[in-house]
Amino acid sequence: MEAKAVGLVLRTNLIIGFPHENRRDVFATVMYGLKLALRGVDEVSINIFSPYPGSEIFTDLVQQGKVMLNDEYFFSLTSLNSDFTTLNHKTVNTNIGERELAFYRSSFLMANYLLGYIAYPTRILRSLKHIFLSGYSSTTVFEHRLRDRRNRGIMGAAQQRND
Repeated sequence: MEAKAVGLVLRTNLIIGFPHENRRDVFATVMYGLKLALRGVDEVSINIFSPYPGSEIFTDLVQQGKVMLNDEYFFSLTSLNSDFTTLNHKTVNTNIGERELAFYRSSFLMANYLLGYIAYPTRILRSLKHIFLSGYSSTTVFEHRLRDRRNRGIMGAAQQRND
């Protein structure tokens, strides 16, 4: 991959859970994401579809009464794809439930990083360096979150010593 040869960090975002998507479609997206990870993409994320105002899908869903345009809806959009631990994503998919979509998303996330670390073992050292050494910025969201968790642990321990 030429982009990797010149040192670029590659990220891609995939979406599952479109309104009429079925399990076969989700499986095809997951397999595509794993192929990207094997090809060297540093981070492949899968997010659960959220209809946004202004899109044709959103307008159709509002007309069908499946989405209500109100503050609650907008607040739900702000955290929908940032919490990888929740199993209660709101979905407009008629074939696959929210917990199942969340399961696919979480399973893919783990498989993606595991596959990337196995296929590219130097990433392990890179991640450790980015998580534990100052002066380095995180390459992936995974590294960033682990570094934040580490920092919160250090700050919490320091605060306990001061109390």
